[in-house]
Amino acid sequence: MLHVCGFSWKRVKNCSGSYSFLRISCSSSASHDWRGIIEGRKIILQHLGKVIGNGNSTKLWHAPWLSASTPTSAIGHVTIDDKDLMVSDIMTRETWIWNREALMKYLSNLMDNILLLQSSTTGAEDGYAWLLNPSREYSSKTGYLALHLEDATTHRTSNIPDDFNWFKSVWNTQLLHKIQIFLWKVLQNAIPTGENLQKRRVLTNTTCVRCGVQETTLHLFFHCEFTKQPSCHRINLPPSGISINLFPWIIWAIWTSRNLLIFQNRSLNPISTISKAIVASREWSLAQTLSPPFMTRSLPLTVQPTSTLSTTILCYTDASWIASTKHAGIAWIFTDPTKKELNRGSLFKDHISSPLLAESLAIRALMLYASSFGFTNIWIHSDSQELVRAINEKRRSTELFRILSNIESLSLSLSF
Repeated sequence: MLHVCGFSWKRVKNCSGSYSFLRISCSSSASHDWRGIIEGRKIILQHLGKVIGNGNSTKLWHAPWLSASTPTSAIGHVTIDDKDLMVSDIMTRETWIWNREALMKYLSNLMDNILLLQSSTTGAEDGYAWLLNPSREYSSKTGYLALHLEDATTHRTSNIPDDFNWFKSVWNTQLLHKIQIFLWKVLQNAIPTGENLQKRRVLTNTTCVRCGVQETTLHLFFHCEFTKQPSCHRINLPPSGISINLFPWIIWAIWTSRNLLIFQNRSLNPISTISKAIVASREWSLAQTLSPPFMTRSLPLTVQPTSTLSTTILCYTDASWIASTKHAGIAWIFTDPTKKELNRGSLFKDHISSPLLAESLAIRALMLYASSFGFTNIWIHSDSQELVRAINEKRRSTELFRILSNIESLSLSLSF
């Protein structure tokens, strides 16, 4: 395998023209040697990046040029007018330096990272780089490392804890209901794949329509060459980017594109399939923000006994968050049981990664101020149901771990 990887690397370095080695498929009648070379190409592509010279031969979207350490590309719902842009379109002509105005227009959120990439000042052509080696050239040693990383990734993705709660992961997620039902069927291996249709004696031909291997659920969504092609890191772009989990939408898009090919003989490439998933998830997410909330009353973190309400300080907290700047504003109000305002405050926070983090910072700030004012018996109201559940169930994600630990420590000095 190391030998064919080395041969594939040489072909990549020298590929040009409309029949680039990177795009050639392997036919069913291909020789054993050619099949081996194509397998080597798969390993190469997992760690292949583009080095920008004049930007003329590198596509702005989907090509892995955004990082010098990992094959990272930008992906999103690009307009028809912009879909064929090249990297040279965000550079100044003749001087080949980055055009800040164009960067702000197309890749504003990545502008700081792109400015760190040094382009050629002499107009050299773009090239390929093997990112596992500081010299950017393939070697047998780094080829062995690539094979080891692939094996480790396969082992890691298959090593799911026995106590993983699949039920909660599917049904406790904010998601389109039909996709939740579909995901549950996937987990139960109950979707009509070729293998399942053969078991039910509906079909005799159970091969995958794209690669000819037996179509199992695992193959369709994870092992098929179609699903493995977009293997490099991709970054969603605002305003087309989204903040929700894309995985369920991608699974759904893979299934619908498979059905489109079978029943309508219409083929979508992997990039179009992912773009379709992004568009659908973004439209659904936007619809949720425009829809009236199901619950307008505030949710207490804990239920207060009736006998203590007369001495309880009511605390209301909220936060706002701007995704594009990672800025947040947090605020709180203290009132007595008659709703007479006792105190209020607000703070500005930057480098905030999510609205949930902003909400948790608001509660922590409220508790700090409550302690400084001598308020020991408080009742906190928050409109973030997800945060309320995380606090009550003591579920601490990596993002919220320190903040929720602070909230728990502060609660020891207060009564709820």
